[in-house]
Amino acid sequence: MQKLLNRCRVVRALVWAMLCWSSIGLVAETASAQESRIAVLVEQLAGANIYLRAGTEAGITVNDTLLVYDGSGERYLGALLVISATSTRAVVTFAGEPFSLTRGTTVLVALEGFAAVADSPGPVAAPGQSSRARQATAGYPPQVSGRLSLQFNALETTTRWLSNEEVSVDRSFATPALGLRLAVSHLPGDIEFSTNLRGAYRYSSNDLVDPAQSVRVYQLSLRKSFKSVPFQFQAGRFYNRFETYSGYWDGLLLHYGERGLGFGVAAGFQPELANEQFSTELPKYTAFVDFNHVGESVSYYTNVSVHHKKPSNDLANRTFLGWSQRLTVGRTRLATDLQVDRNSGTDKWTVTRLYASGSVPITRRLSFHARYALDEPLLLLDTINLLSYRRQQGNAGISYWAPGGSLNLSVTANRVNGRDPTYTISSSFSLSETRVLGLGFNGAGSYWTFEGAKAVNLVGGIDRRFGSVQTRASYQLYRTERATTTLLTHNVDFGLMFPLARRLYSTIQARLQRGENQTANSIFVNVWMSF
Repeated sequence: MQKLLNRCRVVRALVWAMLCWSSIGLVAETASAQESRIAVLVEQLAGANIYLRAGTEAGITVNDTLLVYDGSGERYLGALLVISATSTRAVVTFAGEPFSLTRGTTVLVALEGFAAVADSPGPVAAPGQSSRARQATAGYPPQVSGRLSLQFNALETTTRWLSNEEVSVDRSFATPALGLRLAVSHLPGDIEFSTNLRGAYRYSSNDLVDPAQSVRVYQLSLRKSFKSVPFQFQAGRFYNRFETYSGYWDGLLLHYGERGLGFGVAAGFQPELANEQFSTELPKYTAFVDFNHVGESVSYYTNVSVHHKKPSNDLANRTFLGWSQRLTVGRTRLATDLQVDRNSGTDKWTVTRLYASGSVPITRRLSFHARYALDEPLLLLDTINLLSYRRQQGNAGISYWAPGGSLNLSVTANRVNGRDPTYTISSSFSLSETRVLGLGFNGAGSYWTFEGAKAVNLVGGIDRRFGSVQTRASYQLYRTERATTTLLTHNVDFGLMFPLARRLYSTIQARLQRGENQTANSIFVNVWMSF
């Protein structure tokens, strides 16, 4: 009876979302592709799937198409389709012809059709179009573009464990959500408006989730540019794309410069990380310099910034410096990110972030890549800063890319706080639209050790396109072995994407998880309209 009541509540939540969907109408003309970019780290390659360190907190949602540029912002690489997204992670796959990506590198991604013109550190918002060319279109009438989406996510879990007797707990969750991404360009005075927000109702059995309703605003800003001088300012909630370290703002940004050298300042408040609400508890200030050079075979981009945060509560003030650079010479790519924090308790400067990565071609399609990462963030407690933990990671591998597929192999070593290192060996492959019934194949495997335990993760998948309908299926095996226990989990995933009407599309994804201690069933439905 309880399960039936829970499912009735899930249906009620879905009906609530459908009523919200039907109550909104938007009439808009299609605008030219204008974009807003963010810097994203490529965390992992697993066959046809790619894991990015950015998710819904950066405004990325399922079925988004991401336009990918190299770290300088000048070279367009290709497009990625978002398969799934959490708050800080996104799983994507190639939308069209595969292109070379390397684990550990940072790329710039833009949400296709989302206008925030010239907000990227690279001066070009679309291949071959400069910001001067965009400003020349200022005489056009206002144009609107964006996406309206309705999402529904339902999950049922059963957890079992053995104490004096076997105990089993059933839980259910449902999250209908309504998302709106809207951009209005060519407003009077060369002003552009951008917003990206999501409203959700979160149901959970036993009232595990609080609050039940939430509205998250990822972007809400106005940007003003000038025809006579390369100067712009932006106000509202935005992401600072001229430097790598300050993130999101509720405030004001000023920037001077176009191609070559630029500089600017930003001032305001940091939004609440947990719910994206406005807060005055963390005022912050940033000054930065950015430089971009593009040649026939050499491109270079760098930004240097100084930051100060002055909390209004009892937390310590924080001052830190950041420096990022991206160098491309032919097919050779090098990148570094360095952050140095001032410890207010000792007045010493400490390296809290250091990333260095590179990719060197071996042959026309084969390349070697390596990466080193150091993280030692400061904890802000009372009036002093304390170092929390020290994590180091080294990675090296080879990648082979061809028009019909790819193959990757890498070895990673991790060390936390000086303890014994852990090692991971991983590989993946992908084949697109083979002659075997037009199927695409992909697979990935990882083996790693940690604190006396061993783990294996194996994934295999197929995909096929039937006209405008795209289908996917995969199987995943996860096995963890400790001295006294062995856990084995099986996951089966299905995905279907298809058009419903002109500019109206839908995706259905389902997952079945079976393990000794937990079983889970989930379904995700997304209906969206681009305009």
